[in-house]
Amino acid sequence: MRRTTRNHKQAWRRPLLVLTAVLCCLAIAIPATIWTTRHTQPKPQPKPETVKIVFPAKFTKGFLKEGQTPKQYAKETRDNVVPEWYTDFYATKKGDEVAIMTHKQLQNRIRDNDHTIKVAVDSFLALAHDYRCQFGPDGREMTLWADKNLSSPDFANMMTMPQQGYGLNYYLKGGHGDWDMHITIRNCHTNQLIASFDRSQGYNYNQADLGD
Repeated sequence: MRRTTRNHKQAWRRPLLVLTAVLCCLAIAIPATIWTTRHTQPKPQPKPETVKIVFPAKFTKGFLKEGQTPKQYAKETRDNVVPEWYTDFYATKKGDEVAIMTHKQLQNRIRDNDHTIKVAVDSFLALAHDYRCQFGPDGREMTLWADKNLSSPDFANMMTMPQQGYGLNYYLKGGHGDWDMHITIRNCHTNQLIASFDRSQGYNYNQADLGD
C-alpha cells in the first residue's frame, strides 16, 4: 500500500517539474524577446537643420525675365531646382527671394557657382591668346581685356555668369546688404579703357568700341 502511494506522488511530481521548467524558460525568453525587439528597431532619422538665405530684390531683379514677377521667378525656381539646391524657395512682398537650404545644399550650391564662374572664364580666355580676366575681392570688381572680335553672345556670357555666381555666393556665405560688381573693359592690345560701369547700371555693348 505504501509503495503505491509513493509511486503516485512521483507520477504527480513529474508534470509539475516539467511545467516549472517551461515557465522558467518563458520567463527568460519573453523579456529577452521584448528587449531585442525594442533595440533592433531603426531609430527615426532627425530632419537636417536648415538655414535661411535672403537675396535682396535689387540683386535678384537681374535674374528676372522680361515681364516676370518675383513670385513667378520663385515658382519657376521651385519647379525646376528644388530639392536639388533648395528645400524651399519663395518671394516676399518686397520682392526679395528667400531660400531655405540644408547645410549640404548650401555647400553644393556654392560649389556649383564656383564651377559656373570657372567655365565662363575658361571659355572667355580660350577665345583669343590676348584675352584676360581679373576679379577683385568677393567678385565685386571684374576687368576684361578683349578686342572687337569678342562676339555679343560671348560678351553676354561674361556679363552674366561670373556676376551671378559671385553675387549668389556672397549671400550664401553670409553677406548682407547690397552687392554689385564694377566692370572695367580694356583693349587687350593697347590697354585703352573702353568702358567702366556697375552691373546694376547695365551696358549697351558695341563690338566696334573695343577696337582692333
